[in-house]
Amino acid sequence: MGCDRLGAQIAGAVVMSQTAGMYGIIVSFAGMLLAESQSGGSAAQMTIGEATLIASISHLGRVIGSILSAPLTDRLGVLRVLQLSAPLSLASWPLITLGSRDMMLAGTISAGVVIGLTASVCRLYIAEVSSARARGVLCNLPGMAIALGLLINFSLSDLLPWRYATLLCGCVPLVTQLIGTILLPNSPRWLTHRGAGDEVVSKAITFFHGKKVDIAWEVKEIQKSLKGRPL
Repeated sequence: MGCDRLGAQIAGAVVMSQTAGMYGIIVSFAGMLLAESQSGGSAAQMTIGEATLIASISHLGRVIGSILSAPLTDRLGVLRVLQLSAPLSLASWPLITLGSRDMMLAGTISAGVVIGLTASVCRLYIAEVSSARARGVLCNLPGMAIALGLLINFSLSDLLPWRYATLLCGCVPLVTQLIGTILLPNSPRWLTHRGAGDEVVSKAITFFHGKKVDIAWEVKEIQKSLKGRPL
């Protein structure tokens, strides 16, 4: 069907891609921590084993978050999950960058939980709100965001102390995403799945696909997909 709200779809994809960007920042943080632990910097009091543990422990958090992701998102929706996880994510970055060894461990685990909780469902949101012609490109934005997170954090660390650079790079996408979740509607598919009223679903469809779209056809296709039939 025709689409005249490509800008809204791009905005939604950019907002959802911030989680992937934060993952790239955690990966770059891990690399810089390991390098500093062997260079005589402020992390030199750590053994290589301790630095490696801090650098890798976020993946344990990702496993925990991934387990919780599906049931929470099914019940609350992607936007609410992102909003509720934002305080945990915001607390994680000062712990990761400015805290003691134990605080860094706690912060890295909690940041991993948030990423595991939100990364896959953010991609799902992008797929659900994108039109067929744009879906392939927009669903690749999270992969690009990972690379940008790495690039920006490493580059900014040439201008600022790397811990402060990581703190800044972690908080900016988080705030951007939180603002975005306030402005964006839930996906029409999730709203239909949760039994939202026709007016709410119609507004979400119109937001992403414009007033010219055949809303009745879109709703029918969503209902078919929820029954396990192909779109």
